[in-house]
Amino acid sequence: MIAANFSILDMTTRLATSGRHPNRGSAGRIRLPAKLSRPRQAGVVDRPRLFALIDAQRERPLLWISGPPGAGKTTLVTSYLERKGNATLWYRVDGGDSDAATFFSFLAQGARALGPDRKIDLLSLTPEYLLDLAGFARRFFRSLFGSLPASATVVLDGYEAAPGGTLDSLLATAVDEVPPGSRLIIASRSVPPPALVHLTIKGALAIISAEDLQLVLDEARTIAANTPGAMTAPVESLLAQCDGWMAGFVVMLADARRSAAADPRAVGALHESLFAYFATEMFRHADDATRELLVRTVLMPAFSETQAQALCPRIDAVSIIRRLYDQHYFINRGPGPDPLYRYHALFRGFLRQQSASLLSPGQRQELLVQGAALLAADGREEDAVALYIDASSWDDAGRLICGIAPSRLAQGRNAWLDKNISALPQTMVERVPWLGYWLGMARLPFAPPIARAELERAYRRFEALDDSAGCLLCCAGVLDTYWLEWVDMRPIDRWGAIAASVVAKGDAFPDDDLRIRILSASAGLGFRAQAHAGVVRMVIDQAFDLLKRIEDPAKRVVL
Repeated sequence: MIAANFSILDMTTRLATSGRHPNRGSAGRIRLPAKLSRPRQAGVVDRPRLFALIDAQRERPLLWISGPPGAGKTTLVTSYLERKGNATLWYRVDGGDSDAATFFSFLAQGARALGPDRKIDLLSLTPEYLLDLAGFARRFFRSLFGSLPASATVVLDGYEAAPGGTLDSLLATAVDEVPPGSRLIIASRSVPPPALVHLTIKGALAIISAEDLQLVLDEARTIAANTPGAMTAPVESLLAQCDGWMAGFVVMLADARRSAAADPRAVGALHESLFAYFATEMFRHADDATRELLVRTVLMPAFSETQAQALCPRIDAVSIIRRLYDQHYFINRGPGPDPLYRYHALFRGFLRQQSASLLSPGQRQELLVQGAALLAADGREEDAVALYIDASSWDDAGRLICGIAPSRLAQGRNAWLDKNISALPQTMVERVPWLGYWLGMARLPFAPPIARAELERAYRRFEALDDSAGCLLCCAGVLDTYWLEWVDMRPIDRWGAIAASVVAKGDAFPDDDLRIRILSASAGLGFRAQAHAGVVRMVIDQAFDLLKRIEDPAKRVVL
């Protein structure tokens, strides 16, 4: 039973244990996820009034900046931190961060990027820590801030994007661990949640409100003076029409540069409606090449110049994207020699609507698949999985999920794995046993009976394919479900017999990783009294033999 091909097991095991950086691209360079890349914007005008307000509350460890979309929250934080020159861990919050394991995993990646030459040891939120999430968070944030450079700032941008209250409780713990000189900054469309009200009483929470963010006349004049082109419409009129809203003022200013007067239809319109009107005008006035670039690249969550050119081979995409950035075309740019570009959230929503109407379903699917391949090659596998699923490119999505499943489980990202495998057609999960195996392993710590059913189905499929590696892993997983559930132990006899046939082969076992997996799962067979006494004795003997020659602490702990 053991003589079958172990190539898939080897591939996934080595990916999880080789130390490969999870975001290392095909060229070998380390690429941070777009959500950890600090945005850069061209021609940003400083706002000394707000800088002074931030500095005046410098002793408070948490700064909360709230305002509507396009109020200038991100721009304010980036420009302020650039002037201060402090080390910054930038974190763009999204819907996946409602899973605490995902949140901690990406924070750890950001911390390691800030200190690549130092040993930074941050735990992953694996299931065994979930019974004391508050205690884990306290230890994690203490280690996180202790590993960052002095006076470092941690920024959570777009905080409102994570549904549920998971991050609220974690933030309250994080604030207590912020050392003097460092700071935690939150940019959000919403005001601080009730879970953080006590921080105000403690004097730990500083707030910059939507009213504070509204443009004043001096700031509007400075922005207008730094925007190229002539116009006749008075700044005061534009400012009054947009009611101090930053994005509204910028789009109206751009329109006034073109038409020498603000359009009267914009009077009284605010926020998304005003933005949608002027975005439509800007899109309508763009040339064909610019529109082509916008509707094709918007399918990517963030993209490099190289990726934009690959998606738009008929045009000079690099020159266009640089011109859009220089002209403040609602696009942010990350740091580095090959920066990532990301559209402003409101503008991206508008462009996605345009893309859906201008591209045929076939064109859209082709672009999504091409974009996913570019992201995967760049080390952004999770973004690639999302595009493959959006394109209904199920085989590509499944293959990539299986490739990164071990590392995601090692990070405690069970929820991410469960969610994305569950997004695939059920018939495919049943047809591809590795998907069923990883789905069962993702659910194992939380729902052992459900996990067991998935693992047993995967086992039968592996057995039909004569895939011994898959069979053995499913056998170990099934045994683990019984140890976790601890209800009726009688059904383990069948699986114990399978494990016994493997353990009995001793030195003939070709792979230490798989041997460790089977030995650890078989150790509890002694609870079935004499039924498995022999195999338990063999497990003990082989485990001691492995301990003599295996130095990896993680593997020794499993044994």
